[in-house]
Amino acid sequence: MLGTALGHAGMGVTVAGIAGMSLATERVVAVRPGDSVSVAGYEWKLVELHDERGPNYVSRIATIDVTKDGAPFLVLQPSRRTFPVQQMTTTEAAIHTNGIRDLYAVLGEERDGVAVLRLHDNFLAPWIWFGALIMASGGALSLLDRRARVGAPQRAAARPSGQAVA
Repeated sequence: MLGTALGHAGMGVTVAGIAGMSLATERVVAVRPGDSVSVAGYEWKLVELHDERGPNYVSRIATIDVTKDGAPFLVLQPSRRTFPVQQMTTTEAAIHTNGIRDLYAVLGEERDGVAVLRLHDNFLAPWIWFGALIMASGGALSLLDRRARVGAPQRAAARPSGQAVA
């Protein structure tokens, strides 16, 4: 019974997380180094853009300072990786989660010193995953119950013909 209750509570947490995502904020901005943008009560400042070489790629990395009420909150470093041999470019999002919300930034195209940033604040997004873990815990707890492991009853042996059943 406790496993069932835990599983249903996990479903409630997941549904709350999905509902919270309706409050998510996303903004696509074009900024130069030094520019700031306000998104979801946070101030996002593009500090710099720089290149780094990897073993088989070249990265363009943005450094973004995020402040809340004027106080430093975190630094995000999203990047774009270009793989010359494969002629392919990928993006590496920078994500910060605190159990209540996910803040993340994605670096887009860049032209003439102006970078495109996608900035996201996903309220209650981690709850979707927490709910799944709680549901799995409830299922595991239910499997610990001895009654769930007892085998199905076996069929009675066939009676020889002509015997009366009492």
